[in-house]
Amino acid sequence: MSGRNHYGARPYARRRRTGRCARCQETKRLQARGCCGACYEALRKTGDHIDYDRVHRSSEDLLVDYEHLRSAGLAHDQIAARLGYANGNSLTATLWHARRRVQAVAA
Repeated sequence: MSGRNHYGARPYARRRRTGRCARCQETKRLQARGCCGACYEALRKTGDHIDYDRVHRSSEDLLVDYEHLRSAGLAHDQIAARLGYANGNSLTATLWHARRRVQAVAA
């Protein structure tokens, strides 16, 4: 299965966040490690990408942040937007994986 709908398009294509690139300082769509696509590819080819920290939230922090915002009365889609997710579905999937990771560590 290709992950595409019957029109040939991806129904939930991943949208990358926009921000200031850590390397060139231009505002672009970010690829990985806080860098735009061109800068990340150049860094990856030379092996220098390891000098840039990964940009992510730990599973434990995500679950704590989600529960805090939920207890404050925010709806799921509002929480997704506040935490920087494209939509509620991507947050739902990430929460599912985070809960599995936390359970695996606790077991």
